[in-house]
Amino acid sequence: MIRLNIDHPAYQYLIEILEDGTEDEDAAALRRRLDNALDGLKLLLAAWARYEDEQPSTQLRERAQEARSDWGRLARRFLSKE
Repeated sequence: MIRLNIDHPAYQYLIEILEDGTEDEDAAALRRRLDNALDGLKLLLAAWARYEDEQPSTQLRERAQEARSDWGRLARRFLSKE
């Protein structure tokens, strides 16, 4: 089960794009949703980069970099099964 923090300020940028029911929305609303999704993706990437950069030691920074690499490998596996 995946739990999402709906009170987090980033929620509106990251989750709204996943909602169904876009067939009745006009072009402006769809564009807004797309812009929010783009902002959410940029937020995630910037937050991770800052997380890595602000690690207090080289060892912790390397662990964060390894976690990023592991996450990328897992994503690659998900995509290769499609």
